[in-house]
Amino acid sequence: MTRLSPIYLEFEELVFGSRQPWLEDLKSEDYFKSNLLALRPLDEENSAPQFAFTFESPFNNRTRYYEQFLLRMKDDFIRAFRGMLKNDLSDFELHYLKKDILERKLKKLIAALGKVIDNKSFNLDILDGSKNSYIKDQVYKSNTFIIQYLKLTLIHIYLEIQESILPIIDFPFEELDFYNSMTFETHPNKLFLERIQKLEIETTAKSISKKKKTSSLEYHSFTYLGDLYGDRFKDFHDALLKNGYISVNISTLRKIFSGKKIETPIRWLKNLGDLTSLIKIIHDDLSKVNRVYPQHWNVTVKCFLQEDGSPIIPVNIKTRKPTPNHDLIRSIASHL
Repeated sequence: MTRLSPIYLEFEELVFGSRQPWLEDLKSEDYFKSNLLALRPLDEENSAPQFAFTFESPFNNRTRYYEQFLLRMKDDFIRAFRGMLKNDLSDFELHYLKKDILERKLKKLIAALGKVIDNKSFNLDILDGSKNSYIKDQVYKSNTFIIQYLKLTLIHIYLEIQESILPIIDFPFEELDFYNSMTFETHPNKLFLERIQKLEIETTAKSISKKKKTSSLEYHSFTYLGDLYGDRFKDFHDALLKNGYISVNISTLRKIFSGKKIETPIRWLKNLGDLTSLIKIIHDDLSKVNRVYPQHWNVTVKCFLQEDGSPIIPVNIKTRKPTPNHDLIRSIASHL
């Protein structure tokens, strides 16, 4: 963490300390212009981001300065982390970094910014020209831009680091997860971070054709990695049936885990939070089904309906918090 510490402390100062943006309200536009011109060049050529970040355009010297300043801090943080990964770290060291940087540090800062946004009403709507064609208080608008940009910068760092160590991530976060579980903001009309799809250049028509087929792959259901006709799957079905989660026979449940297209989804008869836990456990934790991330929630809603027979909206299931039945669900999943 040594190389990351100075950068992280700068982020802490912006969130908790003497560099909170609203403490600079009285500084002039000329002050920020001179600071903007003094920033070192940004090395975009070697940054290799996995996610594209788009946001509202800055509208004065103050917001332009913070945009460029935070771009450099983000670049430095991600570079330093990736540099640490080149040191052939042990499993223990990797898991420590995951817990320390993602769980303790970055989530702490993002959650704190959520409280700032709520307390000071630095809402994204303030920057939406279609809703607010003119904001008289430009200082307030500038602070909103800076805080929102800072929040998204930290989320971007989180996603880039998560991507670097994805094999040891139990429950990968996406941008929407931060709104639902950490900042508790209203979902924006559009998300600001999008995974970059990189296609490798192939040298033959055959390999190009193969690549196209792979990139357009669509998953219709989960694929169980064990024996669908074995005792373990039978015990899994019986446990779901006994605990009142499903009412279908084992042949119907097998279709959900066959990898084939589902004609008739089955009804999940209890709390959707329990279904969320089940999918996370069998897909992410125990790896009992073929990994289809990031499509696993879309696959889930193709396979299951709500108790009343209505469709499940993907965002409504992926953001559900664990219920008191989490241990029971894990016990059921362990049959697989």
